[in-house]
Amino acid sequence: MTNKNTDALVDMVLGFYLDGDIIDRQQIERELLDLENKYRLGIGQVLVEKLRKLATDRGL
Repeated sequence: MTNKNTDALVDMVLGFYLDGDIIDRQQIERELLDLENKYRLGIGQVLVEKLRKLATDRGL
């Protein structure tokens, strides 16, 4: 993936995560952790923690 594609993907995930309800956010978290387990990216849990903090900071 190119940086442009990666940026677009991050924007989409962030948008869906922040616009969704708790069920949507939990599903996105599960998908990120599943991808982590499948591909051993080394960042899945960190991404989930950052998304949770961002949602908390926004009062979600």
